[in-house]
Amino acid sequence: PFVIDMENEGRLSAKGRFRTNPSDLKLLVEHYLKVASDDWGCRKKGVIDVALYAHGGLNTEEAAAAAAREWVPYLYSKQIFPIFLMWETGGFQTVFNIFEDAVRGEAEKTGGARWDRFRDKFSDWKDERMEGLARLPGGKLWKQMKQNADALSGARDAGVVKLFEVFDTSPVRDALPKRIRLHLIGHSAGSIVHTWIAQRAIERGFEVASISLMAPAV
Repeated sequence: PFVIDMENEGRLSAKGRFRTNPSDLKLLVEHYLKVASDDWGCRKKGVIDVALYAHGGLNTEEAAAAAAREWVPYLYSKQIFPIFLMWETGGFQTVFNIFEDAVRGEAEKTGGARWDRFRDKFSDWKDERMEGLARLPGGKLWKQMKQNADALSGARDAGVVKLFEVFDTSPVRDALPKRIRLHLIGHSAGSIVHTWIAQRAIERGFEVASISLMAPAV
C-alpha cells in the first residue's frame, strides 16, 4: 500500500504487481497515514514526517520492489511515513539487454584458453563499441526518462499530482497534524524526479524539510 506505481508521463499504472488506482491513493492518506499519525502521537506533536522515495532509472519492477522492501519498513520504523514512487522507464531495460546480448554473443564466440591474453583488450573494445551502439538511441531514451521524471509531478493526470490533491481534499486532513514535513529521497535518476517535486510541493504549500540525493544524476 506504500507504493505508487506510475507509467509513461506519470500516469497511474494499471498493470504489473504494483498497479495503482486513485482509490489506493485515498486509502494511503485516509487510512494508513492516519493510523501511523495516531500510533506515533503526531497530532499531539503537531507534525508528521512523510518521505517520498524515488528510485533510479533503468530499473525493472522487480529491482524497484527490492528497494521498496528495504526502504519502506526502515523509514516506518523511524516514524517517518514512507511513500515509494515506482516509475516505469519503458524500454530502457529492453534496449540495454539488446546491446548487452549483442556484445556478449561475440565474447562467447571468441572464448577459450588461447584468447585469455586478449581479454583485457577485448573488454576495452567491447566498452567502446557499446558506447557507440548506445549513443544515439541512448540519448533519446535519456531525454525521454528526464521528461517522465518531470511528468510524475507535472502532468495533469500524474500520480504525484493526484496524491497532492488527495492531501488537499481528504476529509481526514483536519485529523492530521497541521505540519506535514516532506523528506525527498532520490537515487540516481530519482534525483531528477525530486528536482521537480520539491518546487511543486512548495508551491502547493507543503513544507520540504530535507532533500537527500544518492549518486544523483543531476
